[in-house]
Amino acid sequence: AAPFLPSALDLLGRIDDFIEELESGIHYREPEWGDDDRDDYPFDDEVWVDAWDELLAEARQACLKGNWELGAAAYEKLLHAFALQDDEDVFGEEVCPEHALESDLTEATLLYLRGVYETLPASSRAESVLAAMEELYLHPAEATLAALQATGPEALEGFQEFVGDLASLLESRGPEAPSGWDGYRDWLPEALGLSRGEKGLRDFLIRSGFRHIQACREHLRQTFGEQAWKQALDTARAAAKVLEDPREKAEMLDAAAYAAAQAGLRAESADFRHAIWRLEPGEFHLLAWLGSCPPGTWQESLAEELGELPTLQERFPTAGSELWALLRDPWSDLADRLAKAQRPQTWDRGMRR
Repeated sequence: AAPFLPSALDLLGRIDDFIEELESGIHYREPEWGDDDRDDYPFDDEVWVDAWDELLAEARQACLKGNWELGAAAYEKLLHAFALQDDEDVFGEEVCPEHALESDLTEATLLYLRGVYETLPASSRAESVLAAMEELYLHPAEATLAALQATGPEALEGFQEFVGDLASLLESRGPEAPSGWDGYRDWLPEALGLSRGEKGLRDFLIRSGFRHIQACREHLRQTFGEQAWKQALDTARAAAKVLEDPREKAEMLDAAAYAAAQAGLRAESADFRHAIWRLEPGEFHLLAWLGSCPPGTWQESLAEELGELPTLQERFPTAGSELWALLRDPWSDLADRLAKAQRPQTWDRGMRR
């Protein structure tokens, strides 16, 4: 890489000075609060907030002007500085810098990754961009591969090759982080979908035994968008059978119920909603199940369910006394509630990352 011009060195030098100033704790002030003033802000003048925002804005301008090398170098320093919020001598426990700044940190992350992408040959982009993301302290959920492709003033060249290489790299590595950001969990499904399409994503799900919840969600997004209800139903049903986390299992059952309903399989849809009710007892799921039953059959279905009431109460003692009271004497106002209940019109549990 060519040496930085004096103006670029000035920006990077000012960033280094700012971070050194933060690390020294010069802006931190011990809160002097009593019982009545615990909302006192423990920082002096908030000058560090404005300074950080201004430096991020300069890094942004460098990227938007096509100076990706300078932008990436500046963003790398500024984004890694967020790790200082774990140092109580710098920020204490009262303030999170990411919430104090006005800068768009998702955009900052994407511009940084685009800078890394733009300054490297195609053969090393996947590994380097992945490493850059993994090393960051903050990992905004909106920092997706599609968002990366759309970031910056010009189109991203070589993107299809990049996501193909990234998918192969992540699949070969497997899961790595039990918590926090993990490329296998958070980027692999999208990389597979972008590079190999619905079939490639489905093939991966089969190889992984439908245990990759994010890949299941990505496949469902694609098949729902294409109104490919049978493919969606097959994925959701298979995932619901093997996933052990109750919330994830309920999410896949919910998707299966919606797909079955759209495919005209009303009885099967009702079976899925009954399984959700059994997994997560609550009035909403009860009404969703009964409302999905074939016409004129909900009373018979509920009568059979009442025989299981003691077992359900024992399994879910905290589900709510109002729910159990409703089930003990269901015929009084359940029909009225059922008539007024909102039916699930879309599948949205897994559509939010």
